[in-house]
Amino acid sequence: MKTKPHIKTSTTRLSLKNILVPIDFSNHSRKALQYAVPLAVQNGARIILLHVVGKMVVYPTEMSPVIPDEKEIIASAHKQLAALAQKSIPGPLRGRVLIHVGEPFDEITRLAKQLKAGLIICTTHGYTGLAHVLLGSTAERIVRHAPCPVLTIKVR
Repeated sequence: MKTKPHIKTSTTRLSLKNILVPIDFSNHSRKALQYAVPLAVQNGARIILLHVVGKMVVYPTEMSPVIPDEKEIIASAHKQLAALAQKSIPGPLRGRVLIHVGEPFDEITRLAKQLKAGLIICTTHGYTGLAHVLLGSTAERIVRHAPCPVLTIKVR
């Protein structure tokens, strides 16, 4: 007679009151919402959308004397992110919409801790080889430094 293997279950429960979803406005990053919404429904969580505006160093030249206004960039990003939340996240699941300036992985992990996120859901572009070395991997850095579990979605 075969016996069933005993599986020890953990008493640690994943707390999903807040799910943090970083959005860079690429189609890739929007894919994370397709995972976040059902998880939020199942766990009664709220989805917090975050866009991080990278620090800009602009050197005006004769050909391009216009320096982008950071306040305008932030306002535009906030408007786009709010519209995305309205369109993609059902009302009861909709948490905050945040725009921060800084290094993306640093801001994402810092805010995950500050907001007590139970999960971060982000996408990865899947760069390999030289592209990975040159561009780095924000998703990889998030996984290494996050204060909570991270679900990475590989977009093909």
